[in-house]
Amino acid sequence: GTILVTEDDLRRLRPGEYLNDSLVDLFLRRLIQTPDAGQVPSSSRVACFCLNTQFFTKLSTKPETEERKNTPVARKAYLRVATWARSVDLFEKDVVLVP
Repeated sequence: GTILVTEDDLRRLRPGEYLNDSLVDLFLRRLIQTPDAGQVPSSSRVACFCLNTQFFTKLSTKPETEERKNTPVARKAYLRVATWARSVDLFEKDVVLVP
């Protein structure tokens, strides 16, 4: 999907400011989708998949409304993020980044 970067996000690039999720997501996407990847020898390349910064929050934060009362907690957490990487075989990747 698209990563929206606002003027407020750009102000966070100044010295002494903290980065936010949008900037971290943008950096990681650019890092993985580098156009000059052809300059890196194939023997040095790794297959990488990067989830966005909201993945872990969604996985680990209990929703405000009670969901599926008879379902184990780990299963509930899995179900909240089950579709996030459904089109990717994570076991084929050398690196999976979870910021």
